[in-house]
Amino acid sequence: RPAPQALLLVLAPGLAGAVAMPQLATIYPKEQLAREQASTRHFFWFEMLGHYAGFVVDTFDHSNFAQSLARLPQGHDVADFLAAAPLGGEMRRNIHVVLVESLYDVHRFQGWRFDVDPMTPLFQRWRSLPTATLSLAPTIGSGSPNAEFEILCGSPANVDYGETVFLDLQQDLDCLPRKLSRIGYRTLATQPLQPSIFSIGNAYRRLGFGESHLGDSLDMSDLDAPWELSAQSTLEQHLTFVGQALNTGHPVFSYVMLTSGHFPFLSDTARRPHSVTVTPHESTLKDYANVQHYNMLAIEDFVAKLRQRDPDGIIAVLGDHAPPLGKRLFQTVGGASQNDWEPLLYEIPLMILDGEAFVQTGRITHYELPEVLLDLASNGTFCQTQACAKSQPLAARYTPTGTLVYRRDGPGYRHCGPQDESADCASYRFRYAATRRQVARVMGWTWE
Repeated sequence: RPAPQALLLVLAPGLAGAVAMPQLATIYPKEQLAREQASTRHFFWFEMLGHYAGFVVDTFDHSNFAQSLARLPQGHDVADFLAAAPLGGEMRRNIHVVLVESLYDVHRFQGWRFDVDPMTPLFQRWRSLPTATLSLAPTIGSGSPNAEFEILCGSPANVDYGETVFLDLQQDLDCLPRKLSRIGYRTLATQPLQPSIFSIGNAYRRLGFGESHLGDSLDMSDLDAPWELSAQSTLEQHLTFVGQALNTGHPVFSYVMLTSGHFPFLSDTARRPHSVTVTPHESTLKDYANVQHYNMLAIEDFVAKLRQRDPDGIIAVLGDHAPPLGKRLFQTVGGASQNDWEPLLYEIPLMILDGEAFVQTGRITHYELPEVLLDLASNGTFCQTQACAKSQPLAARYTPTGTLVYRRDGPGYRHCGPQDESADCASYRFRYAATRRQVARVMGWTWE
């Protein structure tokens, strides 16, 4: 029988959530709360115990992940970016990465019309490229820090829902910032969250950033929601930091994450009035389209100003994951069957500018982005000396529900479950297990 103290520990988050509901109601309009309640993964716990009761379920998720590690099939570990040889000194080009909260192609939602295209001209040009340039995220609708881990460390965040790699980092990692710092790059990160949230302050140090500008040191006056600095303000401040780094004469790796656009898609309509309407009316999609429209405007302005200062720099813009819009909207992306629409929700816009030109990568995964950026920065020599993923005809997106295997030169996906014996899936079974063990070691887990 569980001890009374254990029961109190399990129930405490839910009770705290129930107490917090009146305070939440003062922050969120009633209809916004109703939408969050309807779409949250732990809707039953929301109904019974309050907004933060999902932490109770996450506690069980944490336990289940630990137990699953011991059940993984044994096999050789896979080589990955973290274990790759140090970079050579031939790289001198600047690299700039912009990660955008919940960025997705709104035109994929079928059955609605926008009176104004939410996409700005730069994103319209991206959408019209002959080859779709997309990056497959580790999750749908949540898990931003795991997306960050992948694009900064080149390693799959192959964990369960509820697990956040950043929270458990106990060691320094040889991620992209540290690799570049070692060969003389100035490395800097900007994100308008407090250092304690998802432990990003500790995580950025562990990943090797030389400087971090977080919510405790930024001007947080222009908010779209209580925790969301506007994209315009975030990027204007980040551009100042980048300019200072460029003036040092060292090559620069800069990274910024935009938090505006987080569910429930609030915005300061006094400063950024809604300009996009949706027909037929769908309030959640309208709010999402408008907040992303302003995010894209801010990104387009940032890119233009950055290219004036750094015309030969490499700029990558992508989303962390698809927005949590709910099954009713998700089904309009690719059909009524979840096997049809779910894979498409992992496909996130990826825009890479190499000077003036768009780079057309086709479909890659978030954890393959560092290879792409380093190959561009080295003018193609990196992948001549490293076994880059793009040389493999098959690719895999590891997700909390299994592995999506796809051919780089063709459409569609195969969803590989634990017992799938097909040829494409069998080769990835041990790789799936190896990547879970690998990220568990990064998080300091033991199970053997």
